[in-house]
Amino acid sequence: MDTNLLPASEKKFLQAEKNLRLASIGASLGILAIVIVGSFIWGMQQIVKLNKDMLDQQLSALKNQQQESTAGQTNAKIEELNKLLVFFDGALNNQPAWTPVLEKLVTLTPAGVSWGELSGSMKESRIEIKGIAATRDLLIQTIESLKTDPDVESVDSPLSNIVVKENIPFTITLKLKPNSLFPYRHVAK
Repeated sequence: MDTNLLPASEKKFLQAEKNLRLASIGASLGILAIVIVGSFIWGMQQIVKLNKDMLDQQLSALKNQQQESTAGQTNAKIEELNKLLVFFDGALNNQPAWTPVLEKLVTLTPAGVSWGELSGSMKESRIEIKGIAATRDLLIQTIESLKTDPDVESVDSPLSNIVVKENIPFTITLKLKPNSLFPYRHVAK
């Protein structure tokens, strides 16, 4: 049974009006959806931009901290190395350099002169050499040669050293110039 008693033309008109309302509602919903989606996208862009700006600020702050930290670490390392240099400088200044002095003295001693005993006093900058010279001339040559060393202030050889002509046991005492045992004290800083 048909309850709609309207003529067919009116039914079409009502149907068209209904379709138009549905289309209008659909269009309105579509526009509303577009506005909502657009607003959502715009809001997300704003949030992303805000987060990006905040991250840029944090990154910049971290870079500054890293630079300050690196500079601080570098300064700490420099201070540590300076302390080590001061320590080694003090150690060098207070250690006598016997080897270079003795090496020069040995090269000034001619063949035929043997050192048997060597003693020294760092406090007095003194070296005592005991040994045997094959001849008196070699012993005198040794004494004169030792006097030419720029680190030697004086050479003391008792006359008893040259009484015998051959196989002479001798004792020679050298007084070294100030700081000749401490060459590192002369280094400019």
